[in-house]
Parts: sequence; structure tokens; C-alpha cells
Amino acid sequence: MSILNPTCYWTYNCGAKDYDLFATWGNLTIQRNYLRYVRFSLFIWTNVDGWMTKTQTHTPINAPSSAPFTFFGQLGKSWCKGTPGCNETYFGQIYKFHTLVEIIYGENNHNLNIDEFFFNSNSVSTNLKFCKTDPFYSETHSSCTNELPNCTIDEV
Repeated sequence: MSILNPTCYWTYNCGAKDYDLFATWGNLTIQRNYLRYVRFSLFIWTNVDGWMTKTQTHTPINAPSSAPFTFFGQLGKSWCKGTPGCNETYFGQIYKFHTLVEIIYGENNHNLNIDEFFFNSNSVSTNLKFCKTDPFYSETHSSCTNELPNCTIDEV
């Protein structure tokens, strides 16, 4: 998996009545001189909530380190779990997301370097919606998919 293009998808769980959006980079090996940490950020926007953010940091055991650092890169954000009626609020609603990977390295704290890698859902579609044929929807159970609204041609 490329650090530039994570595998991204969302699911709808009709049992818990919640949504999950994932960005997965898989097993990554990062090597920089004096690697301090790698930070992953997932920014999700819906026309219901505005922006939601999830961030995760991976740090080598003996940071800063110049040895190869291998870890599994994945971020997930869930919402609506345990909130009655919340799930239906999102049916057919617009969303977008982007990811940011930051590799922070440098010999001392006064002279750090940051390599940044972005992915933007607009590169796939600028009209994403929580519906059955959305390009990022991943079916977990067909009965759950049946609860989602159909997407019309002008929606996706």
C-alpha cells in the first residue's frame, strides 16, 4: 500500500446503528535519519456535523532512530453508536474526507523536518453521499445495505 493512497472505505452497521470510516495504509516501513514519529490524521466532513478528526501517532521504541521502523498504518472513526435515530440522519447526506501522514525527523528539536503526504476524497468524487452505491461504501451485511437509501445518478 502506498503512503500516498490509502485504502479508504466506510461501513454501516445496522445492528449498532453506526458508521465507520477507515483509511488503511497497511504494513509500512519508514526510515529517516533521526526519525522521531509518524502521525496519521483522518479528517471527515459531513453536512450534519461539520468536521470530525481522528489522529494516531507511531513512535519508534528508541526515538529518535535512523533504523527502519515498521508498523501497521490504519485509522478508523466511528459515529452514531448508541444514539437513537442518529443513523437515519446521515442517510443520503453529503460527506468528504482527507488523510494526512506526517513523518517527523531531525537530529534535535530545534531543526525538525516534516514530510507530508495527503489523500483527498475529491480525487475520486466531489459528490459523495451515505448511500448504497457510494464509491467508498463497503458492505458488511446485505441486510444493512438494504437499510441505506439508493443513490441517484445526480447524487454520486
